[in-house]
This record gives sequence, structure tokens and C-alpha cells, in this order.
Amino acid sequence: METLRNISIIWATAHSALLNFLMVIPRTGRRTYVILTAVFAGLLVAVNSAAIFIFGPSAVANLSFFTASIPSFIYFFLISKYRDGRLIFIFCAGDIFTLILLTLTGMVGAALGDNVWFLFFSRLILYPLAVTLLTVFLRRFYLQIITEIKKNWGIIAAILVVFYIELELLLVVPTTITQRPEYYPAFFGFCVVIVLTCVLFGYIIRDQLLINRFEQTEQLLSVQVRSFESTLQTLEREEKEMRILRHDLRHYENSLREMLNKGDLEGAMKILGAWTRPRSGSSQSGTAPTIPSTPSSSIISHGRRSWGAG
Repeated sequence: METLRNISIIWATAHSALLNFLMVIPRTGRRTYVILTAVFAGLLVAVNSAAIFIFGPSAVANLSFFTASIPSFIYFFLISKYRDGRLIFIFCAGDIFTLILLTLTGMVGAALGDNVWFLFFSRLILYPLAVTLLTVFLRRFYLQIITEIKKNWGIIAAILVVFYIELELLLVVPTTITQRPEYYPAFFGFCVVIVLTCVLFGYIIRDQLLINRFEQTEQLLSVQVRSFESTLQTLEREEKEMRILRHDLRHYENSLREMLNKGDLEGAMKILGAWTRPRSGSSQSGTAPTIPSTPSSSIISHGRRSWGAG
């Protein structure tokens, strides 16, 4: 029977590592991350399993902070992309969840007369189910917020560290809490405080996420407004140049008409040559502008036909 109890504890420890594995963003490739985590988790489970079978669950529980929590944190700190409050937050949250579920099943098992079969099967089912639900409903949101929100994680992580240490002390000092039923109300009250605090963190993080998105939208709109202003200035400048060109064109048309009416073809050609020479604004392209199909073109063609006939 004691073997089943030990296996259930090892099972819980393995799922705690699995939860951290799923929530942490690695700095290595996915395949390397999987291999390294599998090796580390295997060693961690093997060491703690050996300690449980040698010294018993109670003795190992009193030292679980040093035999499981600290080594796990060091590993994920080395492998994680974010080495700040975001890592501390998810690590402490995962371990707190594991401890609470482990303790609740232990309390129910103790109330059932230290029913080891209940401990074994309840943990065998609940831990995979809980990790699956957390992964499905929270992983995407968590990865999104740690990517978009980079500030203010320190204070949140510090609060969870305090909760984690206090929970460890409450559960195992001086003995496991299942041997101290008078501490059950304190445990449940502390769990309520943790849950309410996490809900508050959720609202704060959600509001911060909305603020960040609003600021990003505002910056994008500012860039678009500046682009529109630049486009309008360009259009205004081109419109001004077009007004000048239209004025010059009317002047040349009037001069051409006057020359053609007088029969001065040579003067008309000089005026036309002056118009077709490179002008300011078009000299940069290296080509002279050509006269489009305008009344001046018709006037010159008509004059040539008239003089040729004469």
C-alpha cells in the first residue's frame, strides 16, 4: 500500500514538471527543449523516488522545497527565454497548484481512513485532467500576455513567492498537515486568499493588455496620420506646380496664336522651342517635356497646312 502512495506522489511531481514545461518559452529549439526537459525530469523523478522509498513520504515532503522545487527552478531559469518575474510567476503558480491538489487529495484520503487506493486513483486521474484543462484554457492567454506585457511582473512574482513559501511551511512544518487536522481551516482560508489574489492578477493583467493594445493602435494611427499629411503636402505641391504649368501653357498658346495670325512661322517655332526645352522640375529626369495634344498643337498644324497651300 505504501508503494501506491509513493507512486501517487511521484506522479504529482512529474505533472508539476510537465506543467512548467508547457508554460515556459524556451531559448533553445523545440526538439532540444524536449530532450533536455525529459532528461532533467527523469533525473529529478528518479532522485525523489529513491528518497521517498528510502526515507518515506513524510521526510521527503519536508525537504521537497530543496529536492524538487529549487532544482526545477534552476533548470527552467537556465532554459527559459524570459529570466525575470514572468518565469518566477509561472513556476510558483504551477507548484502552488500541485501542492494544493496534492494536499486536498491527501485530506480526503485521511478522512476515508487513510485510503491509499483513493489517493492513488484520484491523483492518477486528477493531475492529467487538471494539466490538460490548464493547458487548453490558459496556456494561449499566458503566452500572449508574457509576450506583450514586459513590465510589472516583479511585484506579481514576489507575491506568489511569498504565497509559495508560506504554503510550504503550512503544509509540512512541523509535520504534514494531514497529521494536524486543526490546521485545515487555515489551509482552506489561505487557498481562498491565493485564488482571489490570482483572480485580481488576472483582471490587472487583462487591463494592462488592453492598455498596451490601445497604445499600439494609437501609435499606428499616428504613423498613418503623418503619412497622410505628407501625402497631402505632396499633392498640394504638385497642384501648385500644375497651376504654374497651366498658366505658362496659356501664355505660350496666346503667343503662338498671335504669331500664327501674323504669319510669323519662325517666331512661332522659337516660342515652341522655348517651351520644349528642359524646365525646372523636369531637368532632373534628363528628358525635355513634350507638348501634349492641346490647342497649340492644332494651331501649329493648321498654320503649316495654310502656308504650305499658299
